[in-house]
Amino acid sequence: MNWARTRKALRITLLATGLGVVLWLAWTARTDVARLVTTIKPGWSVAAVLLGVALNVLQGTVFSILLRKHGILDPVAVHVEAYLFSLVGKYLPGGIWAAVSQATAISGRGSLRAVLLANLELAAINMLLLTGIGVACIPSLPLIGSGLVVCATCVLLAIALRQQTMAIVLNMIAQLFPRLRISAPEESVTPPTWPSAVAFAFAMLVLCTATSSTVILASGQASLSTVPAMLALLCLGWTAGLIAIPVPAGIGVREASTLALWAILPNSFARGAVIAVMLLVRVWQLAVDLLSFGLALVIRAVMNSRSP
Repeated sequence: MNWARTRKALRITLLATGLGVVLWLAWTARTDVARLVTTIKPGWSVAAVLLGVALNVLQGTVFSILLRKHGILDPVAVHVEAYLFSLVGKYLPGGIWAAVSQATAISGRGSLRAVLLANLELAAINMLLLTGIGVACIPSLPLIGSGLVVCATCVLLAIALRQQTMAIVLNMIAQLFPRLRISAPEESVTPPTWPSAVAFAFAMLVLCTATSSTVILASGQASLSTVPAMLALLCLGWTAGLIAIPVPAGIGVREASTLALWAILPNSFARGAVIAVMLLVRVWQLAVDLLSFGLALVIRAVMNSRSP
């Protein structure tokens, strides 16, 4: 009971601290944030939201691929609907509500175990995706180096989609710590083919880069030539936000990490401009997740109308 209370207090503290960081950043850059209202591009903003929803649908399809690897063979639409419906769960403390929502929507033997494994694999894939894009966009990296990073990221993403990533990790942990008695997942049931895995990996790279670039252009704080430098800051900062599981949606962690990278990586942005873009990203992400939630309701209604 005491541990449960401690965890609850810790989560509330982390949430309050994260929100405090965001509010403090907004206050210190209030001039740039106020100017954002006049510099924001409506056309780019609409495109960014639509691309964001499309990216969530693609993520839901990848989530379905991962579930099928673990034996959950429902139609792809069921998995995509469950994924889109669960997106609002990441804003709740604890970091488990999205998975709980998915497991409730996806029935079948071993569904909870498959959902947990699929979410762990999807988190690893997203970290790899964002890290690859971020590193490739570092301004000081030569063009050939950026190309090699993109190719390596695409190959690693395809491998992660095809292979039993968690089985490899759990086997390593079981060998290092036999006393934990960890049992690795079974072999993949229906892994995607290599051409399919490579195609999905490439699609994720392209759509994620296009979506993030559109958000940056929508802010009016960066030109087309400076978008890669801002992409490097945001993507690597987002990776840190994915690691911060106890903090809902990485609130505060992402912003602090991005500012730390701004101080380290070469760029020509003012601190206030970076903060303004980060705050716009927060608003954009919330709008995208709410629209994706609405799309999930539409998909559910269509599926229910077609069921006998």
